[in-house]
Amino acid sequence: MARFFSNKRLLALLISLILLTVLVSFTVRERANVTWPEKILIDVTSWMQGLVYRPVSHLSGFIDDVEQIFSLYQENAALKENLRDYATLNARLKEAEQRNKQLQTMLNFRDGDKSRPYKMYPANVTGRSPDKWNSSIVIDKGEKDGVKKDMAVIAPEGGLVGRVMEVGEFSSKVLLITDTNRMGISAMEQETRAVGIVNGSSSSPGAVEMGLIDREARLAAGQTVVTSNLSDIFPPGIPIGTITSVALEDTGLTRKAILKPTANLDRLEVVFYLERDSTPAKGQ
Repeated sequence: MARFFSNKRLLALLISLILLTVLVSFTVRERANVTWPEKILIDVTSWMQGLVYRPVSHLSGFIDDVEQIFSLYQENAALKENLRDYATLNARLKEAEQRNKQLQTMLNFRDGDKSRPYKMYPANVTGRSPDKWNSSIVIDKGEKDGVKKDMAVIAPEGGLVGRVMEVGEFSSKVLLITDTNRMGISAMEQETRAVGIVNGSSSSPGAVEMGLIDREARLAAGQTVVTSNLSDIFPPGIPIGTITSVALEDTGLTRKAILKPTANLDRLEVVFYLERDSTPAKGQ
């Protein structure tokens, strides 16, 4: 019972405050001065509103911060996506520029000397076995493109790459000059005119070796070796490589020279296969 009366007193007090607030609102509106009960009520009301306003204000600010963070996250995600697109486009542009340079180099070389005794046809390098890196490559031209066995193959800058070893309908395998077993190119040093046979070097992988050179030939590092006019497969004058060292062969009767290939055989992407003006007989 006492609890009931206590609740009733609390309810009555609240109703009184509400009525008093309503009365103050009507009386203060038109008066310059207010009574002290009205001042107390105004202060109490202001305090109670502050209790409610501050948490609500903080909550509202928190919600605004969350919305701003989410908006920044979305903008950041969009910027990252645009950055990825830019990187992809930039890579494609650089690749297109490099490809254009390669094609321009090939075009300049092909059209630079009209007196060459052969025609040149471009091909893309499409395959290379890691375990036979210095032995062969595959190109995307075959019988339908006029490729024949033993055609010479050169790099875009003109350095000798090798010869066609196998021909398919749409592709062909090219034997590289660095192959140590099946090449054998009739070659000549340009200055001294000393001749010899070029094969892949067994002692220096990725290099080539010119052997069976006259012992009295005056060879030195820096000299250039080219294909000779004794070859039935390779047109004369194609650069093979630059001499890096010279030594006597094991027999002591002839000399040999290690050459750095003129063509960058490790980075072949495009090549020329050559069609000689007259059909050569079989041989190197």
